[in-house]
This record gives sequence, C-alpha cells and structure tokens, in this order.
Amino acid sequence: MTTTTQAYEKDLLGALTSGLHERLGAVTAAGGDPARLGSPAELARRMLAVVPAAHPWDEQIGPFYDTAGLVRWLEVSKQALSDRVRRRRLLAVTTADGRILYPARQFADRRLVAGLSETLAAFRDVPVDGWAVAAWLTTPSIALAGASPLDWLRAGDEPGPVLLAAQQTAARWAQ
Repeated sequence: MTTTTQAYEKDLLGALTSGLHERLGAVTAAGGDPARLGSPAELARRMLAVVPAAHPWDEQIGPFYDTAGLVRWLEVSKQALSDRVRRRRLLAVTTADGRILYPARQFADRRLVAGLSETLAAFRDVPVDGWAVAAWLTTPSIALAGASPLDWLRAGDEPGPVLLAAQQTAARWAQ
C-alpha cells in the first residue's frame, strides 16, 4: 500500500468512525437499538456496496458501480436500472463474465451528469455495446477543444456540441 493510499484509508476510517459514532448515538438517544440496523457485518456490506469497484478500465472509463451498489446508492430497483440502460438513458457495460457495471463518472450528486441522458439517447438505435459508448464518452475530441464529451458535460458547458458529436458518431456507427 502506498503512503498516499495509507493516508487516504486512515482519513476515511477516521471519518467513518466519527460519523458512525454520531449516528449510532442518535439512534440510541432516540430510544432505538443499533442492532436494528443489522449485524455489523451486514451494515458494513451495505456501506461498501456504494464504493465503486476497481476494474482494468478505471483509468479511462471507471471506476464502476455494480448493480447491487447502484441500486442501493440511487435507491431504485434493478428493473429501473435495466429499463434506463435499455432506453440508453444510463450507461452500463458488460464484462466478459457477464457482470453489468456502471461507470461512476456518469453521476454527479446522485444524478446523471446534465446532458448525458440526451447524449446516450443518440446511440439508442446503434448496434454497439456500452464499452464503445463509454470509450467514445471518455476520449478527447477536437470538436470539444480537446475535452472528452463526458468531461465537457461534467464541466457544465453547453451540451449542444456534445449532442451534435454524439449524433454524428451514432450515424457513422450505424452504417
């Protein structure tokens, strides 16, 4: 473990300890039993479900949420996620072993980045997988002054140029 990782882990554990102490104290002060939150192992498992998992594509596209983690984090059903993916309103990728993952960078404040849903919809009728769309979203573009489409949208810039680039790319890929 690098020193930076050790420092991050130490800071994270300190923040978790402090936050849990406060929350469990509030439950107890209100007359509740902390055991109602589940066993410590179950509570830890639920907490860890919202931490994106590591993947070889992390450098360009990731990190990623798995389905269970994203269901908990967004507080939606698996069916709702599946429907959004099917309609190209949420980006998902499928690993070689069949696991469905969701790039974490597509979210800001528990919501899809503004303009991304419309951008993804441009690829609705294009026979490409989520990896191709994810790679396109995270590749720098001359049309966007060297920014990737996702970085452009995350910066809050006008989504029009990204939508146009998505439509043009989708048209090329559909041929």
